Amino acid sequence: MLMNDIKQMFTSATGRTLTYLIIFIAGSALAELLLQLTQPAVWSHKSLLLTLATLGAFVLVGALFACERHTRSRVTSAATLLFLGFIAMSIGHHSVPDPYLFMVALCVAAIGARPVLHRKLTSFKRTVLYSLLTVFISLILAITFVYGMTVLNRIAIQ
Repeated sequence: MLMNDIKQMFTSATGRTLTYLIIFIAGSALAELLLQLTQPAVWSHKSLLLTLATLGAFVLVGALFACERHTRSRVTSAATLLFLGFIAMSIGHHSVPDPYLFMVALCVAAIGARPVLHRKLTSFKRTVLYSLLTVFISLILAITFVYGMTVLNRIAIQ
């Protein structure tokens, strides 16, 4: 009975959104705790390793746990949590107030949880193409987000 409840949670958009947000909050808290414990210098090897490990953990959790058990859902969940990982890493470290970042995270989780993005495709070729498109769009959005945060920080400094 528990397995049916878990499966039903990942097949509904609301359940998947809540799962993404729970992972986002837990991952954000864990990343901040590790950052406070290690206190790495800015742009040091330790800080870059911590950032990459945190983003990698978000992607792995998305690909392995927060998805239905087929390729398109795994890729969509991993891409959504990658973007949520970038948002989690920026909470409390930029000039943008945290409530706005939480709203962005809620919107990203709601969009990433849409059932149309988690449908199982029958064609292997379509699955690969949709997966590549999802990864490409996710990377473009993440780069745009990081660049936008940098621009907003520079505006706030001036």
